Amino acid sequence: MGKSKRIRADRVDADAIAKTSKKEDKNAKRTSIIIICVIAALLAATIALIVVSKSGVIERSNIMYESENYKVNEIMFDYLFYSSYNYQYNQWVSWIGQDYVSQHASSLISVENISKSVKESVQDYLVYCEAAKAAGVKLGDFENRKINETIDNIKESVKSTGYALGAIYGCDGMNYSDVRDMLEIQYLANKFSGDNEDAIRENITSDTERVLKYFEDNKADFVTGSYVSAEVSDDTWKGDLSVVNSSEEFIKLFVDLYVNRNFALANTENEEAEEAEETEETETETEDENTEEETENEMPEMSEAFVSAIKKTIADMIKHIEYELEIDEVDTDKYTASSIKEIYEAKYAVEEEIDDSVFDWVETAANALKTNVTKVLKVNEEKGFADETDADKWFFAEKEEKENGELFLSAREKDEIFTSEDSDFVVYVIEVPTYNNAETKNVGHILVKVNDSKNEDELAKAKEKADNILKEFQGLAQTKENFKAVAEKYTDDSGVFYYNVKKDDMVTEFNDWIFNEERVDGDTDVVKTIYGYHVMFFLGDGVEKWELEALENDDEDGMLDKDFSEWKSELDAKYPVKINEAAIAKFDESIS
Repeated sequence: MGKSKRIRADRVDADAIAKTSKKEDKNAKRTSIIIICVIAALLAATIALIVVSKSGVIERSNIMYESENYKVNEIMFDYLFYSSYNYQYNQWVSWIGQDYVSQHASSLISVENISKSVKESVQDYLVYCEAAKAAGVKLGDFENRKINETIDNIKESVKSTGYALGAIYGCDGMNYSDVRDMLEIQYLANKFSGDNEDAIRENITSDTERVLKYFEDNKADFVTGSYVSAEVSDDTWKGDLSVVNSSEEFIKLFVDLYVNRNFALANTENEEAEEAEETEETETETEDENTEEETENEMPEMSEAFVSAIKKTIADMIKHIEYELEIDEVDTDKYTASSIKEIYEAKYAVEEEIDDSVFDWVETAANALKTNVTKVLKVNEEKGFADETDADKWFFAEKEEKENGELFLSAREKDEIFTSEDSDFVVYVIEVPTYNNAETKNVGHILVKVNDSKNEDELAKAKEKADNILKEFQGLAQTKENFKAVAEKYTDDSGVFYYNVKKDDMVTEFNDWIFNEERVDGDTDVVKTIYGYHVMFFLGDGVEKWELEALENDDEDGMLDKDFSEWKSELDAKYPVKINEAAIAKFDESIS
């Protein structure tokens, strides 16, 4: 009986053990499943994070600049930055080659400057877009066509290089809709600001009284000429000067003045030191050498063309020396025979061979000139530039009665000489002061681009298209508005109208057509250039060149810059832009 109970008890224990073992197995399986699920979840999260990071979702949500109705996120900013960087990179490649640029890009291209420029541009874009929206200005067919063309060109670049879009523009998640978003902001801003700049320019040029007053108030900026001036201690040169009757005689006197009479100025200190140290025999040798050197540096025979060229070269040197003295950084190594030769050959080449002995002489004259000009400027600085003021006053003097409506009519004549009464000071006129009244032209054009100028079929198709565009315009009233409407449907250029075009600014055929003396307002034609065929529409004369310079003057007092800045300041105050400084700082860190 007792045994039987024990057996049952053993069985009970065994069953309990068995049940416990099964329970532990179930718990272990459950734990394993949980671990697997956690790992799977983590893996899924990691994959999702990678996918999200590659998709650009994070970058799109990171708004760097924001106005009331417009935003520029990180991807859009990347596109702008790397567009500018890639442009500069490719420019350097075209100049000096791929291998060198790829190794030295960091020293050739300033990412800090690009970043700064892009930041300023983005803020301006948003301000202009807000103002455009308020004014009801929208993108037109022309802007949308240009945006599509830009995207097509990017796609072609992606295809030809084999790089992904994001790899080219700095963000893996970038897609073409991101590019379009940025381009739409750019084009709307440029359309609005460009139209308003043209309106401001027209308002200025139509205000004749203001323009003329600006000329009078800033005459020194527009009237140019050149002269040689000097102050020397030797009174005898004034007597020599009285018998000068030609350019050749003056240049000979001028050279004699600087070389033969003042050459010692450049070496006085060295000679005194040498004399104190050298023996009588050495001193004698030095005198012989100096005599020989003076003989070597006697003025050679020079043609009239060379005399004219050397006068201009010397005038350029004086200008550079004076400028460098003003900024307290005189680099005398620039004024060697080789540098003078470069100035001469680049600017004033004449049809004759100039041997090195002539330039050895020029270097000697230049050394004496540097010494003398430096001395003169120092003396004038102590005097408050009294003599220099007298020279300028004489040089820029006008005739009492102006002729032919000229704004400035110089009282000076070429080769005229001025000598001050109370000092040893001379001014010699090289180029008579004048203002630039050269004409400019206004023109509209529609470009039919030709990619392969040697492909006869492509040329024929482009010519036919240009002729048809011209016929379409000629079927309308010949107005700027109609020409612009036709141009916006067809042109391959970024703009339609060119105002105040200076002579030789355009390619030869384009230039020759608009500056043809027989050209009259409203003329049309098709002109072929290296870019393709241009449908031309002549709009008449622009402003004189000096007035263009006045309009384009970057000085804060310049008319266009002043008026445009005032207009822009009003927009900035009216349409504030929020800046995500943390995001900007992070971007700057990523490119540094």
